[in-house]
Amino acid sequence: MLSVAVAGCGGRREKRETGTRTRTSNPTTGGRTASETPEGPPSRAVRVSNDTTDAAYVSVVVADGGTTRFIESAEVPPGETRSFGEFPLEAGTYDVVVETADGRRQSQTWAVTDDDTGLAARVEPDGVTVVQQVYCELDCPPVSRGGRTAWSERPPARGTVELRNEGSAARTVGVRLLDGDETLAEYEYAVPANTTLAIPAYGRGSGYRVVVERGGESASFDWGVGGGDRLYVDVTETDARFRCGWRNRDLRVVNEDETAHRLTVSVLTDGDTLFEETYDLGPGETVLDPKVVENAGSYEFRIRSERGDEASYVWEVCPPRGPVWVVVDEAGVQVSVRAT
Repeated sequence: MLSVAVAGCGGRREKRETGTRTRTSNPTTGGRTASETPEGPPSRAVRVSNDTTDAAYVSVVVADGGTTRFIESAEVPPGETRSFGEFPLEAGTYDVVVETADGRRQSQTWAVTDDDTGLAARVEPDGVTVVQQVYCELDCPPVSRGGRTAWSERPPARGTVELRNEGSAARTVGVRLLDGDETLAEYEYAVPANTTLAIPAYGRGSGYRVVVERGGESASFDWGVGGGDRLYVDVTETDARFRCGWRNRDLRVVNEDETAHRLTVSVLTDGDTLFEETYDLGPGETVLDPKVVENAGSYEFRIRSERGDEASYVWEVCPPRGPVWVVVDEAGVQVSVRAT
């Protein structure tokens, strides 16, 4: 059992304890000088995202049995991600605690391998979620369950596909990369429990298509060059779905008028209503609805007011970063996005 004092204790600020970034073994044993020392273990990091609307003061502790290997505390602004660490860590099993100053806490066993492995934590309004990150090539048994590629010379990697499984058991998902009608690669993966598996997406030209299949259902995403270097896929209990990043978009409804207004906001994609809510806003009032926009798709926001004003705004695939604002004033209603 790991027992460590973390966030909110002792007035700690952004400071690393002496020795937590060094190896426990002596790199100069056997008479070698420092310049002759073999390359040490790769650096590891714990990436913490703040999925709330307020800044979070977070502490991260990595321990090996009774030995604390690393500890750091820092503030993570709302909607942002911070890397804790980048410290050398040998392959093995470690205990990790991520805790906020107000007591939200999660413990996790971190299985570090010789491959590129990391850990990602997400601070949420009601707690902390920690997910292991594993990076591998398209063919990476035993996680990959077979597949094929169609190229004689591998095209360049255009980005990374992240397959996230937050369930308690492994989940299988098929992934295909297509250039037009040509299948460049197709593989099936058994994504381990509580893990995000990152695989490279290889493609030619200015764009290609990524198809994911699970539970007899499939979803596709046309991914153009310049459309971001990561594609996010939630591997759920029943299907696989593309997302606009791991952090959902918040909705802020604002009345900038001097009189009260009633607004009905609907969010639709592919003809399905994802969200609908009616707000009774007093003069100058603002209402926050967190996590309204989740999956990638063609999003349409429809806004209706009690005086008959209507507005519609469409984002293809994903809305811009930041919270979505719906504003009503004496001139009418509009949808906007705050710059980040």
